[in-house]
Amino acid sequence: MKSISQLKENKGFTLVELLVAIAIFSIAITLVTYAFRQSINIVKYINFPYAEDLQKLSRVRDSIRSTFFYLTQNDTTENPSKIFQFFFYGNKNKISFVTAKPILIKNREIVLVILEKEKDKLVWKEYPVYDKDTDYKTLKSKKKPKKLIILDNLKTVTFSFLKDNTEKPHIEKTFPDAVKIVFQKKDKKEKYTYYFRIVSNAYPKKEIGDSIYEEF
Repeated sequence: MKSISQLKENKGFTLVELLVAIAIFSIAITLVTYAFRQSINIVKYINFPYAEDLQKLSRVRDSIRSTFFYLTQNDTTENPSKIFQFFFYGNKNKISFVTAKPILIKNREIVLVILEKEKDKLVWKEYPVYDKDTDYKTLKSKKKPKKLIILDNLKTVTFSFLKDNTEKPHIEKTFPDAVKIVFQKKDKKEKYTYYFRIVSNAYPKKEIGDSIYEEF
């Protein structure tokens, strides 16, 4: 027969120890499952037929989010609000705006962007704002814009604008809260919808510029 001391030594796991072991095992299984799912998502993204389109749309998103104001160089007015202007125009076929995050023009802090459909393509165009060939008041440039094809093989593409919880078909001289882009590929039945929210700090920076100008 075993002694009492031997029985104590062979008593096995306690309930607390068993619960801790189960908890650790569950956490390990969860982490492994999450990592496996992430790896599948990455593979899906790499093999996705429109991966390049998604990458370009991501760059468009970043640029729209950085919509900004610009200095008009208008020295004939004493009104600061006419010195620092917002430039945003949009309808269902086209949007144009000034951004602090260009895609194509390097070493430029502020550029004018026109995003519009040309035949079966959605084309991104950039013009330098502060350039000798650019009219600061109208933002028209003598130079040909730099271009980037964002989407091709398009059947339809439309823009609309969210402002104060209302969707608008056109907007001008003010920033929308978000830009909505809906497009359909020629070889697809479904439509794709993207919302690009504007999170620029242009408004407070414009107010600072206005106040500094008033001091001079």
